[in-house]
Amino acid sequence: MSKIDTKTQVTDKPSTESPVQDLAVNKPGANPAVTIEEKQHSTPNRNYQRVTRRLIICCDGTWQDGLQTKAEDEYTNILRLTRAIKQEDRRSNPPIPQICHYISGVGTGWSLSDKIVGGATGNTLGVKLRDAYAFLSQNYCDGDEIFLFGFSRGAFTARTLGALINDIGILDNKEMEEFFNIYKAYQDRNDKTNKKKAQDARKYLEPWLLASEQNNRHKGRQFIIKCIGVFDTVGALGIPTLGSTLFKMHKGENYMGFPDTVLGDKVEHCYHALALHENRPNFVDTRFEVKKPNLEKGQHCKQVWFTGCHSDIGGSYREHELSDLTLIWMCASIESLLLLDIEYLKGIPNPMEGWGKQKPHDSKTGIFTLSMPIKRKPVLELSTTERLHRSVLENDCKLAKPLQEKIDAEPHLVAHLLPLEEEFRKGWKVAADAQKRKESTKYNTSKDQKCFDEEEAQTMYRKYWDKMKSFF
Repeated sequence: MSKIDTKTQVTDKPSTESPVQDLAVNKPGANPAVTIEEKQHSTPNRNYQRVTRRLIICCDGTWQDGLQTKAEDEYTNILRLTRAIKQEDRRSNPPIPQICHYISGVGTGWSLSDKIVGGATGNTLGVKLRDAYAFLSQNYCDGDEIFLFGFSRGAFTARTLGALINDIGILDNKEMEEFFNIYKAYQDRNDKTNKKKAQDARKYLEPWLLASEQNNRHKGRQFIIKCIGVFDTVGALGIPTLGSTLFKMHKGENYMGFPDTVLGDKVEHCYHALALHENRPNFVDTRFEVKKPNLEKGQHCKQVWFTGCHSDIGGSYREHELSDLTLIWMCASIESLLLLDIEYLKGIPNPMEGWGKQKPHDSKTGIFTLSMPIKRKPVLELSTTERLHRSVLENDCKLAKPLQEKIDAEPHLVAHLLPLEEEFRKGWKVAADAQKRKESTKYNTSKDQKCFDEEEAQTMYRKYWDKMKSFF
């Protein structure tokens, strides 16, 4: 076989001598003057057919790192979901690749300072967000489906990432050279302390926004993000400062200028599992604000309340029956969008209680034992996206009177079980060693929300704080 001359012009006659030559053969619309070398390195074949892929970001919660967690009982739902997503969806022909990128939570670095300071302040959230966006930019091709999942601050990261994508879309490799400046401009665009800086930032961002006439990115696509699925978003950073811990709720705030409360119009599906029994002021629930016009255009959103505190919803407790319910609900909601390993999911529950019967954990431990408790208040109306999960009615915890009266009057506000949930409910069997395990695993359960006198508690904590101040 003769050596290929890479400077020879390509002819219309296909070569049978070498696969390298075959790559360079003219196709309809090709330039006959292009050499083999040029054809390989500069001129793409525009007549190919590519398979749509699914790019999946999974952001874990604070101090949660699935690569370092040894005990399976302490896995979060984000880690379990990552393990449940199959590498490709063979329900389609050809199969659709499903590419997962797992991102550990803040405070999971190897240094002691990162574990303590990073976990307490969330100061590495920006690093996690940039990591996720860079992965999408490196891998995304037009038409690919994007999925964003998260728990706690990871949920906040996923939603913040969603807001960024909703505004500027996915930059390509060349455009990523401007990403630092774009990211910095986002931080500054709503700076109320420096109006000139905010004005300059908005001016710089203008051509990068999808709404700009100068921008042709994602033109003609109604949705860019296929799905956002989150477990109990911590809207603020969840930082337990002494003042806010003792007295006031931590207000939901925009992190670095990214608004995460409004569900963007470029998101097609959204699912949010919420904790009914989380009462720490630094963990105020941050529900999605959904716009009616977007729902009318085909956007779909469900926000469902479950029994339990924050980690009863997102996982990481050894006693994980409650988080199993939220995981299966999420999987049931997205199983038509992603191919999941159902057999893997069936191996997760190892219940000590009946379906929905486990008591919620009391999350007010450590510094949070001093915090003034708050009550979460679901908004159950036909006009909202919020519903109560059916398992809540199976639990022995009493609901607050207004909520119970609402459910009694309008039972349709309790969400119906999806087929996969019903399958798991029917197969839910208390483990043979349940009683022995219950005796060896004692934990503090959440206080009865209905009977808790919040006003009396606030008075008590203020008196306690006044006494403490006298020592300073």
